[in-house]
Amino acid sequence: MRELESLDLSVIHLNGKIPLSLVGLTALSLLSVSYNPLIGTIPTRHQLQTFNGFSFIRNHALCGAPLPGCRQKTDDTKGANDDHGKPDDTNWILVICMIVGLAVGFWITIDTLIVSKRCRDAYYHFLDKMRIKANFILLVSMYVSHIP
Repeated sequence: MRELESLDLSVIHLNGKIPLSLVGLTALSLLSVSYNPLIGTIPTRHQLQTFNGFSFIRNHALCGAPLPGCRQKTDDTKGANDDHGKPDDTNWILVICMIVGLAVGFWITIDTLIVSKRCRDAYYHFLDKMRIKANFILLVSMYVSHIP
């Protein structure tokens, strides 16, 4: 088994960490564990880090050379600043602000159309002109498509 040169384990739903037994395959020249839900860091010994990133693509929880994204934590930073499993509050604030802005803008527009007759007439006149232009463009395109 140590003389194995090629190993393709892609798209077979491997779970967990990359086994350390792969480090012992010293003759390995081609490895692919892509498209699996692997987690953790890529073992640092021997030649596993000599493979390019394509050998490990679509393993979103996998990190370490040659993949970016590993954040090494020291013992004193663990615990207090550990944000694993905690939802990102910034995204919720953004969503709430967008919903409130959309609702306020919608009701200001509707309120203006309901209260002001002049604005309502101008708006309906604008819509009527757009309908006429759209019909004209549709007729011209239908006519042009039938010309031999």
